[in-house]
Amino acid sequence: MLAFFALLCLGVYAEVQPRSCEEDGHILLQQRRHDHLKAPCDARLQQLLEWKKKAMTYLVIVDRFALPPDTSNDTCKKGSCTIANSANGCYQPPLCSWGNFCGGSFSGIESKLDYLAGMNVDALWLTPITKNVECGYMGYWTQDLNIVSPEFGGEASLKSLSAAMKKKGISYLQDVVYNHFGAPPPKNGSFQWSSGSTDPTNWTAQADSKNHYNGDVAYFKPFDDVKYYHGSPETFSEVPDDPKFTIGSINQTANQIGWLSSLADLNQTVDYVSNQLFNWTRSLFADLGVDALRLDTCPYIEPSFYERLRQEALGNHYVFGEVLGNLANFSFDIDGYDIIALSTNRSGVKGYILDSMEFQQTFVGTPDRSYTSTGLGAVENYAFFFAAFNAFVSTANGTVLPNNLEMGVASETGADSFMQPVGSLNSLRFIIEKTQKVFGTGPYGYGANSNFLENQDQPRFLYRACQALTQGWLYQDVVSAQTWACNNTLVSESPAPVLLYMNALSILIMLPGVPVLMYGGEQAIVAGQSMNGEPASSYRSTYRSPMWLTGYATSAPLYGFIARLGSLRSSVIEGMGHKEIDEMKFVELTGDIANITDYVLAFERGQALVIISNLANRIDDPGIRTSIVLQTGYTQGQEVCDRLCYRDPSAHYSWELNAYEVSFPSSAPKSCDCVTVGKGGKLTVELGTEPRIYSRIHFHDENKGIEIS
Repeated sequence: MLAFFALLCLGVYAEVQPRSCEEDGHILLQQRRHDHLKAPCDARLQQLLEWKKKAMTYLVIVDRFALPPDTSNDTCKKGSCTIANSANGCYQPPLCSWGNFCGGSFSGIESKLDYLAGMNVDALWLTPITKNVECGYMGYWTQDLNIVSPEFGGEASLKSLSAAMKKKGISYLQDVVYNHFGAPPPKNGSFQWSSGSTDPTNWTAQADSKNHYNGDVAYFKPFDDVKYYHGSPETFSEVPDDPKFTIGSINQTANQIGWLSSLADLNQTVDYVSNQLFNWTRSLFADLGVDALRLDTCPYIEPSFYERLRQEALGNHYVFGEVLGNLANFSFDIDGYDIIALSTNRSGVKGYILDSMEFQQTFVGTPDRSYTSTGLGAVENYAFFFAAFNAFVSTANGTVLPNNLEMGVASETGADSFMQPVGSLNSLRFIIEKTQKVFGTGPYGYGANSNFLENQDQPRFLYRACQALTQGWLYQDVVSAQTWACNNTLVSESPAPVLLYMNALSILIMLPGVPVLMYGGEQAIVAGQSMNGEPASSYRSTYRSPMWLTGYATSAPLYGFIARLGSLRSSVIEGMGHKEIDEMKFVELTGDIANITDYVLAFERGQALVIISNLANRIDDPGIRTSIVLQTGYTQGQEVCDRLCYRDPSAHYSWELNAYEVSFPSSAPKSCDCVTVGKGGKLTVELGTEPRIYSRIHFHDENKGIEIS
C-alpha cells in the first residue's frame, strides 16, 4: 500500500541513446538536485519496459501458498489468533479475525516454481517477509525489520528461493511496508484500555478510551522508542471514522500521522527512522536478490520521504505503490491542488472512482505539473479494479442499473457514485479511457500501473460473482451474506461465475499495464467472507485461504487457460518499444442484442483483437449467443482465428476443495472459429459467453520478429 516515485524521464517515448537524465531536461525537480544521479535515462526506462512485458505477476501470501515439501499438516487451527487473546498476541479484536500462522514457507514456494513457470508466470510477488508480531501471518505487522520471518523459514531459505527464481527466469517483486509496524504488545503482557478495562473485547471501553491502550514499542526493533513514532499507543492521533466503513474519507494530516487500525505509525521525518529504512531497502536488492518493489500504504507517509527513498535506495528498480482511493474530505493532493476541482475539470464527471483515479495520479507526476511534483511512478490500478467489479459482478441477468447518486451515498448495488451504468462493460471502457487521459500515455503513464482483479485485501472474484448472481452486491450483515456463497443452488452447478472470471482475466492480461494474478485463481478458488455458515474469521472462508486446500493441479482447466493468455500476451507485445506497448484501441461494434455495448467489449492491441463479454451474467439464459459486427483494423480478405478456444465449460462448486471444479468438453485447439475479414475491416463473429482473442492465421512482423500461427 505504499507507492514509488520512479525518477520519471517523462517525455521519452521511444528508444533513446544512453545519456544522463540531467541532459534530457524532462526530469523531476528533485532529480536535478542530485548531481550523482548520472545513470542513463534509458536504463530506468528499460527496467520499466521489462516489467510491462511480463506475461503476468503472481501474488502469493507466503503463509498461505505452499507448505514445506516435507510437511503434510498445516497449523491453521493451532494458536489463539482467531479470538481476542491478550496473552497470545491478539489483544486488538479487529486484528484477530484473520487466523493463525498456517505454515506456508519460502521452501514451499520454491517447490512450486515449476508449477508457476508452467503457467507462464514470469514475476512473483511475495507479501512482506519481515519478522511479525504473533498474529501477523500476512506480513504487514512488522516486529523486527532486520530479521526475515522465522515462521516462513528465515533468511537462508529466502535466499535459496530467490536464487531458484532467477534460474527459472522469474523476477522477484517484494512487498514492503514503510508506514507502520504492528500493534505494540501490552506492557508486561497485561492488556488495559486507557479507561481502565482489561477486557480487549470491551468495545464500550475502547470507544471511551478512543482506541488507546497500554502498548509498548520497546518490543520492536530497531524502532524501540516512542520518539520514532507519531505519538504512542496512549496518545496516538485518532483516525476519524468513515461513515462508509473505509479509511479513505480522512484528511491528509490524519492519513500521515494517524495510527491505522492501531498499527504503530513510523515517523519518517526522524533521520534515524528514514536511514534505517533506506539501509534495509538497499539490502533487499543487494543481499536478497529483489528485482522490484510494491510499496504498501502510500498516502500515509509524508511525500518527501519518497524523493529521498529514490535518491538513497531505489536506483533503477521498478516500483509501484498502493494508493487505494480518495473521498471528498481528502480535498488536497500532495502538491496542494484541490483534488475535487481537478476531478471535475479534468474528467468532467464527479464520482468516487474518478476522484480516486485523480488522487492516485497525483502520486505519479505528469508533464502538466512541469515535472516538479513528487511522483511515485506507478500505482496499483484500483480504478480498473472497481470498474471491472461494477461491470462483471454487481448485477445479474443482464440488468444494467443507473447510478447517478451523489458522492457519499451508497447505491443499491454498493457501487458508490460510479456515475456510469452498473453492470455495463461500456462503463469499464469509459473508466479505461479516463485512466488513459488522467495518467497519460507516456512511459510512466497508465501503462506503467499494476492491473488486478483480486489481491490480498479484497474478496475473490468468484465469490463476488456468486454474490451478484444470487442476490446482488449489497451491504448486508454476516448472516445474510452466508446465503451468497457459491454453494447457493443458483450457482453451485452453474459455469456462469467461471465464465465471467475468464472474460475478466482476458482483459486483465491483454490490456497495457503490469497484470497481477492472485494465487489460486488458476484453481478457481472461491473463498469469501463466509462459507456454509462458517464465520468470517475461519481460515477457510477468508479470501486468504490456504492454497493447499485446493491443490496445484497443472491439469486444471483454468491453469491451461491462464497459461495460454500469458503466451498470447507475450507474443503480441514481444519486440514493442515504450510507445507501442502502451497502445490499444477500442473497436466499435453492433449486434443483435439491444444495447450490445453494455454486454460486449472489444479492443485491438498489436495484431490481436480481444473480445470479452458479461453475457454469462444472464444466468437464466446460459446458452445465449449473439452475432456481432466489429469495425476492425484488419484488411479485407484476411483470415483471422480465435487463439483461446476455451468453450462450453461445466462447473461444480466443491466445499472440500474450496473452489469450483471446472471441465471443458475437449482440450482447446491452438486456433478455432476462423473468419474472413470483410469490406472496410468489418468482422462478423458469432459469440457465446466465452472470451476470444483473434489474430491473423499467420503473420510475421519483420521489424519485431513476431510470428503467430
